[in-house]
Amino acid sequence: SFYGPNELNSRRSMRAWEMEARRDRQYFKAILESRGPEGLREAFLSSVAALSSRPRMDVRFARGGRATNFEAEHELQFAFLRFPDSPVDPISGVARASGSEIRAPRIDVKNRSKRGVSYVEIGWILKDRNGRQFLAGSVPSSDGLDLAPGQTGKILESTSLRFSSASGRIVDIQGVTGYVSQVEFDNGEIWIPSRSSLNQSGLQGVAAPSPEEQRLTNIYVKKGLEAVIQELRKF
Repeated sequence: SFYGPNELNSRRSMRAWEMEARRDRQYFKAILESRGPEGLREAFLSSVAALSSRPRMDVRFARGGRATNFEAEHELQFAFLRFPDSPVDPISGVARASGSEIRAPRIDVKNRSKRGVSYVEIGWILKDRNGRQFLAGSVPSSDGLDLAPGQTGKILESTSLRFSSASGRIVDIQGVTGYVSQVEFDNGEIWIPSRSSLNQSGLQGVAAPSPEEQRLTNIYVKKGLEAVIQELRKF
């Protein structure tokens, strides 16, 4: 439940975070039940390795025009990952690209559920010239989105985004892949991808872990496996 003004759509964000937390706790609890403590240890060792090896991306935003004019601009088509249980399908997407900058992304989506949709968020994965992939944030729909069942709509952004690696090296963008990362229905309910969908799509090694997975992994690193098991048993 909530009270007070819904500033910055915090109610939506808090619901999504809570759903991610429940999803990931259930995932680790299922591993403990099926594979025992050693199986859980292996899962957290994988999580630790993924956190340390995941490429990091810095993003600079510039509303309106281009942030740079040094390189020729070209049209970049989105590729899409699709989840079988997603209530919204990305259909097509295009943006203007120039070196390490992407401008004015436009994405068409279709509501394939039986409920109205009021918000859609599309996660981005960028690929550089060397084939490395980076999670690069998301494109949110406007708060006025109103997709009836079966209806197609557009997600438009008048933003320019300039990307660089955490070391400061400019990223030469060669491709962009999108996926539906969050959906809000008109009754306020939230959909997020399941762990199985993330694993099967290969996103688990690229997408940032939820705050809850990071918290549990931090407990494992600092206090050990038994402390994580005790934490999971609280829920």
